[in-house]
Amino acid sequence: MNLPTDIFCRAAVFPTCTKEGVFNRAALFAFSDAGNYCRALSLAGWDKCCNAEQVHDFGDNVATEKNRRFQEKHNRPPVEDEVAHYLGYYSIMVRNVSLGSNMYSKSVIRHAPEDGDDRHFHIELHPNEAALADKKPDRRVKSDERLLRDELATVLFGPSPLPARHCSERVLELQRIALEQIENTHAVNVLNNS
Repeated sequence: MNLPTDIFCRAAVFPTCTKEGVFNRAALFAFSDAGNYCRALSLAGWDKCCNAEQVHDFGDNVATEKNRRFQEKHNRPPVEDEVAHYLGYYSIMVRNVSLGSNMYSKSVIRHAPEDGDDRHFHIELHPNEAALADKKPDRRVKSDERLLRDELATVLFGPSPLPARHCSERVLELQRIALEQIENTHAVNVLNNS
C-alpha cells in the first residue's frame, strides 16, 4: 500500500503508557493480540488526521474505548488508577523503520479503520513459516515484536500533550509524571521540511 505519509502518531494513554506510574517506552509500544499469532500496534495516520487537534480527538476516543471495554470486561466502571486518560501523543517517522521480513514474522503497516474511525492504522506482525513450525509461534513473533519496539523507540519524538484547556486537574498531574520529552532531531528536521 502506498501511504500518503510516513508520520504516524501513538496515543499516550495512562496507565498503559507507564510502568509503576512512570513513562515507559516499551509500555507505550505494547502490541496487542490480533489473533492467529499476529500482533498489532494502533496508530493514528497524520494525513488522515490533518492536524494536531484531530490526533488529540483520536487519542480521546482511544481512552474512551479502553474505559468502555474495561467496564464490559469487569462489570463495573474503572476506579481512579484504572481509568484510562489520554495525555497526548508521540510522533513516529516510519520511513526509518525496517518493515518487511523479520526472523519470525513479516511486519507491515496497514490502514485499519476501527469503530468507524478512518484515522486508525496498525503496524502488524504476521508469523512466517519458521514461527508457525515452532511449538510456540506466539513466543517467536513476540521476539520480533521486542526488536521492532526497540527500533520504533529510536524514531519517536514528542510528546504533543493534550492542551491544558482540555485537561482536568488529574490529566495535568498525569502529564507531569507520565510523559517524557524525547528529542529526535533527525525526525523533527524531516517533519519541518515536509
